Amino acid sequence: MKKIQVMLCLLLVTGSSAYAQRFLKNMASRAENAATNKAGNAVEKTVNAASDEILNGPKKKEETDGKKTPGTAEDKTAPAGKSAAVPVQAYSKFDFVAGEQLLIADDFSQDAIGEFAMHWNTNNKGEVVSMKDNTKWLKLAQAGTYTSPNSKMLPENFTMEFDMILDMQTKGYLYPEMTFTLFNSGAESPTGNTVFKKLHENKAVVMNFFLGENNNTRSTLATYAKHYETFKTAVQTVKVLEDNYKKPVHFAISVQKTRFRMWINEQKVYDMPKIIDDQFNQLAIAISSSNYKDDELGFYISNFKLATGYPDVRSKLLTEGKFSTTGITFDVNSDVIRPASLGVIKEIGTALQSDPAVKIRITGHTDSDGSAATNEALSKKRAEAVKKALAEIHGIAADRIETEGKGASVPVAENTSPEGKAKNRRVEFNKL
Repeated sequence: MKKIQVMLCLLLVTGSSAYAQRFLKNMASRAENAATNKAGNAVEKTVNAASDEILNGPKKKEETDGKKTPGTAEDKTAPAGKSAAVPVQAYSKFDFVAGEQLLIADDFSQDAIGEFAMHWNTNNKGEVVSMKDNTKWLKLAQAGTYTSPNSKMLPENFTMEFDMILDMQTKGYLYPEMTFTLFNSGAESPTGNTVFKKLHENKAVVMNFFLGENNNTRSTLATYAKHYETFKTAVQTVKVLEDNYKKPVHFAISVQKTRFRMWINEQKVYDMPKIIDDQFNQLAIAISSSNYKDDELGFYISNFKLATGYPDVRSKLLTEGKFSTTGITFDVNSDVIRPASLGVIKEIGTALQSDPAVKIRITGHTDSDGSAATNEALSKKRAEAVKKALAEIHGIAADRIETEGKGASVPVAENTSPEGKAKNRRVEFNKL
């Protein structure tokens, strides 16, 4: 109680009414739910155990004492790099389609654990960490801003994707704010240090996320020009984030000339038809400061992808007779389709529905990691998984689809970089 009184005094003295309102609203919500704290603590204990699984790996047998460990195959909580058990119908209206030409892919696989990511930049600190499934993530620090690897002006049409884990555990303080900024660095180098103080100097689109609990996570989108705010949306609730604390969530952004769209998992958070009037060359991710220590909260990012162009799936598949995409992705060493891929599959399904006479062959390809035999078998299973999705979700008859897997035998890029490997992990569709 003393902590709350001190905080209120500070807020009143500084006159930060908006911040005070957020604080009071969160406190009121917590008080309203006080009667269920006992049950809530039990839930929090389970969630925290799942978080330990994601971030630190499974506990030893003597630590679990014979009890089922959260995050196992029998549980609903998915570890990092694994898709949560989301019914595919939940994504039936998901319409994000990744850009046709992959420009950047960074999963930090070539970065040293404990060091900062070689292709990113920051005005604070950060380190690459390894999860229990051997995937790597960049851990972000509070009061830090992080810029992506891009160094060139982006085209009018592009897509951007990344995964995040928000390891939140309340102790009564307000969580840090999380901000994504698409900006034009102008005369400044987009990968240099001077941009950190000039994010709004030219044109910028800023997405703020005010993280909370009990359905109090909020978001706004604003545009800037010459440091001045030129537009701002109403505040909206983004419950999908707090529903997925301690689990990987997928962010997807699509810019098509003046149109801006953003998804978190299957939820479309923003769809603004005429908000873009400039081109960008950089993404900045910022975490504000808070009363939490860095080891009490965790912000992790991985699987960053930047692509250009908007693929005309119908034309390429039905007219040109071939369509290849890196937008259909799978769990690591698995044939489980990640839900964020279902926008591309929907486009293919719609094209096939438009002409019932068309038959296709689906070919799976992998990168060169692993043995040739393993990759060939995996690519075949992945092609079969796409066929199954087209049949079950979009009603495409199975006898219209053939499948094959070629593993890493037909690369389209070198397997020596994350970008090259990502280009080789593709699915091709050929009209028969």
